[in-house]
Amino acid sequence: AAFLNLVSCAGIPLVFLLFVFPFLIQWPAASSHRWLILVNLFAQSMCMFGSVTFHLLNSLKLSAQSFIKLLLFDVMCVWLVNFLCGACFLTMAFHCSTWKNSIVSIYIAISLLAVIPALLSRSPMARVAGFAAMVLYRLLMVSLRQWMGFTYDSSTTYDYIMMDVWLISASLLNAKRWPESKWPGKFDFFWSSHQIFHVMILFGLYHDFVGLLSDISWSQKVPCQRS
Repeated sequence: AAFLNLVSCAGIPLVFLLFVFPFLIQWPAASSHRWLILVNLFAQSMCMFGSVTFHLLNSLKLSAQSFIKLLLFDVMCVWLVNFLCGACFLTMAFHCSTWKNSIVSIYIAISLLAVIPALLSRSPMARVAGFAAMVLYRLLMVSLRQWMGFTYDSSTTYDYIMMDVWLISASLLNAKRWPESKWPGKFDFFWSSHQIFHVMILFGLYHDFVGLLSDISWSQKVPCQRS
């Protein structure tokens, strides 16, 4: 059971991220923004690595103190992917805006403040609430782009919003322990909330990556214009 949980929750998403993503995505040509791609990939890899580590060590008989340390490590990895991926896509989503530096700086401040309640939380729902400000800020900024008076690739709005839609849905599903809370014993090996959570997170990371690459490709073709 522990091995199946490790493979389904962490192993398959990690393999998909490292060996499938690169072939599904059209990579942009050389660009001064390509460092953002590397940062984004690092964050996504750390998220999956943290999950693999958590599930692998959690399958052992750990003391309560060791489990808490392991859980904090996993939460930090979740925070890291939220923080870095969000900072990367905001940098590109607003690269033509005179407000870019301010928007990204505010996001960094919100993210640094969010890590404290996330680490101190005592329940999955409290951890979701800890990350809520980061998610809401990202959604708000992307939604307001059309009124900020600068050119941008409007097609990426869908990917950036879907990233957080998947993230919110996955987090709530995992926190509520659905469907196993409704049908106990039916999902001990497959399709538990945590397994579904990892699949949904993978969809969200995919949308984030596609949006980032699209914005980088668009920036190479279209000069910035401000009204």
